[in-house]
Amino acid sequence: MTHRSGVNLVVAHALEAKPLIGFFRLRRQLTAKPYPIYGGEEGICLIVSGLGRKAAAAATLHLGKWQAQQMGAVSGWLNIGIAGHQKLAIGEGILAHKIIERASSSCFYPSQMFSGFHTGDVISVDAPELNYPENAAYEMEASGFYASAMRLANTELAQVYKIISDNPFNSIEKIDARFVSDCMSGQIDQIQRLVSGLQELAEVYNDAYQLPEAVMQLGSKVNPTVTQQLQLKRLVQRYHALNRSDELNDFLKKSFNSARQLIAELELNMRQSGGR
Repeated sequence: MTHRSGVNLVVAHALEAKPLIGFFRLRRQLTAKPYPIYGGEEGICLIVSGLGRKAAAAATLHLGKWQAQQMGAVSGWLNIGIAGHQKLAIGEGILAHKIIERASSSCFYPSQMFSGFHTGDVISVDAPELNYPENAAYEMEASGFYASAMRLANTELAQVYKIISDNPFNSIEKIDARFVSDCMSGQIDQIQRLVSGLQELAEVYNDAYQLPEAVMQLGSKVNPTVTQQLQLKRLVQRYHALNRSDELNDFLKKSFNSARQLIAELELNMRQSGGR
């Protein structure tokens, strides 16, 4: 069976994770610390980040680094969780077309790649929102997740999907373990659609930007850090996309004092030759 491209699920709480772990048949990866990470045979991986945008940001990067040894493939990223909303009914799902971080007023705009989903604004707050002043989903992780996911993939491959758990007519105080499980389980078909769609996009992306063997050889010359590995991967993808892979062979003949120097020279060569 052909190995499918991966999709990483980022959830804040174990209660949100439980239905997904069961549905996708995921198993705990005991070597992955300090976060609970689960993986399956279909390329799906799940990490439980803890509450809040900073926790989501850190966990997303951690998972990306944990997978960094697989330099030749890009994964899809999906943040899933419960949220409050001014108007939507309990149990409805919303795919983010705009993410607003209330603390900083920063905004992100995920690419709209999937049809058949209700889309809307998602506002990340630092404490539960009880008044729902805007027609938007209120939650605590999306902006942190998305900012980190953008360092690991492109906009098409990172999405945020929230399931409404409270609104002005249904208090957040009514939320318990069974309720969270029911909310998540009620949207499992839509979540599966998103996961399958992200897998297909990742496969197309990885096929289009298949990395030449040079990327592994370049990395072996300078022992890059995880962040530098990601920078190197993106640079080599740019060379490949512009049909300039042969130029990488020239770099294989040179010596470099550090990964930073290698990356700087790759970028300089790209600019001097008219690449962006």
